[in-house]
Amino acid sequence: MQYRPQLLQDVKLIHKLFTMKNLSKITFILFAFTLLFTACSKSDDDNSLTKDKKLVSIVFPPGSQGKQMVANYRYDDQGRLIEIVQENPYLVTFTFTYMLDGRVEKIKVLKDFFDQKYIDYTFFYESESKIPNRIRYSGAVPTYTADVVNIDNTLFWNNEDGDEFVLEGVNTTNNTFQRLVAGGVTFTPHFNTQLKNGLAAQAVLNIPFAMLQGYEGIIVYFGLQLNSQPIIRLETSDGELYNWQYETDAVGYITKTPGGIEYRYQ
Repeated sequence: MQYRPQLLQDVKLIHKLFTMKNLSKITFILFAFTLLFTACSKSDDDNSLTKDKKLVSIVFPPGSQGKQMVANYRYDDQGRLIEIVQENPYLVTFTFTYMLDGRVEKIKVLKDFFDQKYIDYTFFYESESKIPNRIRYSGAVPTYTADVVNIDNTLFWNNEDGDEFVLEGVNTTNNTFQRLVAGGVTFTPHFNTQLKNGLAAQAVLNIPFAMLQGYEGIIVYFGLQLNSQPIIRLETSDGELYNWQYETDAVGYITKTPGGIEYRYQ
């Protein structure tokens, strides 16, 4: 595969994130490919300028072996995202389960590409709160349950290794946050509310995604752009700055990156 500057920058970011913890090389390879999906979209219905479109796939140009990588987004009959499935080879990379009231109950994440091992992140809530007060890790890691402490809309929790995570500036009205602290580094994303990525209806996933262990949350936000609003810039407390540029259609839906990666909608 020939990497363009945008993709090289993305690979640099994911390498930085994964060298913070002693993660396996297999996990690095899996999520490096996931990050290269960074993206943007091509509308399948450009004649409808007022219809809210839904992201259905991310596609990037064939690599050196001629294979075109595709990530398909699947939804239930209520329009909620339930799976992200990779083609060539077929592989379910993310699965999402919801409570009856719509809150996120579980996110299942592919941990090991070759052995197809998954980590289940199960979220627990107190009463009708939108913010989890506990998170349980199970599956490809020893089962571990962590308390989530909420102090003035800043969340604190630890994983089974004792690493502390902090999610700052949490807003439960629109399910957003301002900063994520992981591995001692603060990540500050900058959102563009004018751009559209076909995921506006998936805002309920924003905070649970950011709480995933092992930096998968960072990768999802800054690689797949799975936040309900696109992220155009990422700053880190250790002096790094990353920018993403996109082409858009007439109504602001992201269509393509400079590297030729596309988002497709319906």
